[in-house]
Amino acid sequence: PTPPGCCCVGPARRCACRKPKTILLRRAGREHGFRPCDCVVIGDKDSDIGLGKRAKALAILVRPGYGAEIENDAKAIARARPDHVVDNLARAADVIEEVFGKRETSSIASHRTRSNGETE
Repeated sequence: PTPPGCCCVGPARRCACRKPKTILLRRAGREHGFRPCDCVVIGDKDSDIGLGKRAKALAILVRPGYGAEIENDAKAIARARPDHVVDNLARAADVIEEVFGKRETSSIASHRTRSNGETE
């Protein structure tokens, strides 16, 4: 049996849940109480970045794997439109910290501390 949250078919076959479609991400959001637009999608393929863009999430392309090929192909990078391109996962983590430090989201807002020390 296919584990929950996994696509039931291989990449050669088309189905409604394959990336860049957002059905699995939206389902996970409903089950776990998050909004897909508050996510970060990190990947080395245009389908990973496409998922992030369709979900209105932060989409980060990593160069290892297929990422460098996408970055160096003018048509592929124009089609993918990642928000950031990084050398490795450590740099992706830095980008996430930089972006979410500046961007107000429901998860960050819920953990802000009031001036009197109480959590909002």
